[in-house]
Amino acid sequence: MDCEEFALWQSGDDVFVSRVHLTRVCTCATSLAAAVIGASISAATNFVASVFAANVLVATVFTAILLAAPRVAGAQATVPRPIMQRLAKQLHADSPAMRECTTKSEFNFYARAVDLNGDKQPEYLLTSANACECGQVNCSQWVYRTRDAKLELLLQAEGYVLSETKSSHNGYRDLTATARDNAAIVDHVAYAYTGKRYARTGSTIENLETHEIKPTQQPIRFTRGASSATVTGSADLAFPDSWTFDARSGQTLTLNLQRTSGTPATFTIVGPGGTDGGARVVADLQVSWSGQLPADGQYTILVDAKGDGRAKYALTVGIK
Repeated sequence: MDCEEFALWQSGDDVFVSRVHLTRVCTCATSLAAAVIGASISAATNFVASVFAANVLVATVFTAILLAAPRVAGAQATVPRPIMQRLAKQLHADSPAMRECTTKSEFNFYARAVDLNGDKQPEYLLTSANACECGQVNCSQWVYRTRDAKLELLLQAEGYVLSETKSSHNGYRDLTATARDNAAIVDHVAYAYTGKRYARTGSTIENLETHEIKPTQQPIRFTRGASSATVTGSADLAFPDSWTFDARSGQTLTLNLQRTSGTPATFTIVGPGGTDGGARVVADLQVSWSGQLPADGQYTILVDAKGDGRAKYALTVGIK
């Protein structure tokens, strides 16, 4: 049975937990007991007793904690309490939600130290544990480094896992923030270091049932001098393809969707021009459509299967 080791720190009466991968739940008891005792002797008494009661009970306790806590992926290095205090103060300054819901001394976040640039000095990857910063699953995430004795924010992202990858840019390892889109779909957003901060470089979506991964969005490219283009793809119910293009207000858009095999498909057009500058649904669940576009900006065509099974299709897009 898999388990995870816990690094704990205490703020007032609260003990906060962050997680790292280990091999077997039954081997965690001794190291976990020591960690808990170091953080809170009173908390250790009850927790260690439950750990040693039975393997079944241990698994239950670990499962409950794992489900409750946002995940912080990768190798864990202990973050000393003075650094935790500095991070808490800096988050309070950088995050309006943290200022609204916490004090400068509260550790309402999970933290781990990682050397992202190979200089043997740690950077700090943080995930919020603050209800004001979190949805049902996803939370705010931050990356800090120390420069000239000050903490400097390198990245703010959203998700429930923030992990480093093997690739790197400008001397720093690339990062991926994984966020839950719905029960079956997660988003993976890639970030690379630009020389000053981390910037988003791309994103994919993953179907957790099939483990299929595809781009979050794909641009429609028109050949020079052409006013139409045809793209092909495949989509499952609730795992749509997303195609984007730029257009001007008043241009006429014509779409025609043809099924090439499998389940029938439909498309939905979403674009600018909505209330308060938000998105606007231009057409919904169509197989063909023609009309004038309401505003300048980027438009998105979502192609989704109409029922169970995979829909393979060809979509012709014309703009005049």
